[in-house]
Order: sequence, then C-alpha cells, then structure tokens
Amino acid sequence: MKLAFSLIPLLTAIYLPSCRHTVRPEDSIIIAKSYADLQWQPEARHIRHGHDSKGIMVNTPDTSLPKTLGRRGYWTPGRPATGMPYKWGGFDTPESFLKGIAAGKKAGDVVTDEKVTLNDDAISRESVGIDCSGFVSRCWKLPAHVSTPHLPELCDPIEWEDVQAGDMLLRPGHAVLVHYKDVESVHVYEAASIPTSKVVRRRISFAALKDSVYQPYRYRFMAEPLGEISDDPTSSFHRHEGRF
Repeated sequence: MKLAFSLIPLLTAIYLPSCRHTVRPEDSIIIAKSYADLQWQPEARHIRHGHDSKGIMVNTPDTSLPKTLGRRGYWTPGRPATGMPYKWGGFDTPESFLKGIAAGKKAGDVVTDEKVTLNDDAISRESVGIDCSGFVSRCWKLPAHVSTPHLPELCDPIEWEDVQAGDMLLRPGHAVLVHYKDVESVHVYEAASIPTSKVVRRRISFAALKDSVYQPYRYRFMAEPLGEISDDPTSSFHRHEGRF
C-alpha cells in the first residue's frame, strides 16, 4: 500500500525514542493472529461495487466481486467469515472493524490500478478493513498508518539468516510480517490483496524468496522475545527455526 505520510520524521524523532522496547515479537504475532482469526458476520448491506458518497470507487471482496477485477472475493452475505478484509488505505483494529460493520459500513475495498494512481484520494471512509502496511503498522503498535515506502525508515536491514518473528519482508508496494521459518520456507501473516483479499497466513519457500525482490527488515525498537515463538498458529510460543 503506497500512501503519502509526511509525519514520518516527526514520528521517528519524537515518538519512537519514547517507546523503545515496548513491542516484542510475540506481541506482534498475537496481534497478527487476531486479524487472521477475526470472526464476523457478513450481510448484504456490507457490499458495495460502485461509488461511495464522495465519488470514490469501492469494490468489496465478497463473492459478487466483478470478474474484471480478478477472482471472486471470499465472503458471502449470510455466511460467517474469517479474517479481516483487505481495504485500500485501511488501518482498522479488530474492534473498530466490528464496530464499523455493526454500523453498516462496507467490508473491505480491493486494490486496483486506479487506486494506486489516485493514492490517498482513493481511500473510502465508508469502508472498513486493513491494507498491508496498515497491518504491519498495527502489529508493531505504531500510532499511525505508515506506508510501505516509509516503513524501512523505522527499521534496520537484516540478513536472511537472521530473520525471526516480528520482522518484515518488503518488496515495492507490499509488506508481510514474519511468523517463523522452517527448513524450507518462511511463514508469514499478511493483509493480502486479490485473490485472497484478507489477512491470511501463508508460507513462502526459500527458493521463491531467492528469486523475489523481497528484502528483510527489523523494526528498530523491537525488543527481545520473552519466550520462544510458536510455529503453531493457535499458540504464540516455541520457535521452530530453519536455515536459508
């Protein structure tokens, strides 16, 4: 997600030194899990495939998503759904998402070439959800949505062999949060766009990473974990490490 964020220098200079060591890897994974496991009840009123009241085009990732935008979405009115929907420019918490859904706001808004071009001007205030950089910002307990181009300014680059829980893998336009690594892959959480269009867990093989443009980063004020990070998505502890 590419958003202009002019307050980065202020955030770095004032906020970050005051909060160092307040975020731990296990905290970030607990937060990530709360997004991926979020249970909510879709209704027809949460669908929009058209312009909002401000003239911003919105397409929710429900199963009536137009085929011209890719594969169908993942949620259907009347059926329980799991995972917070992707929303361009979204920065909701699970609590604010559920509150917005209860108020009749639209559930998500998929990314399109038009939205990338319009940038901040394509963010609908009538939808709720989270995008990839908003998701990483929430998992690191940042006070504001930091866009993908600016997230590295809050981080230090690291070597692939040093990647651990809570780190970020970044490529132009997309960021994911590391859960753990095993002997063949890195397991991540991400606010994924089409075709998934929600917060999910997935694995990326080392072979794919070596052929990709992803780069690993560590949030500059991430503290040491109190325990080991679990490779079990139902838990938060017990690290299972592999080698690149």
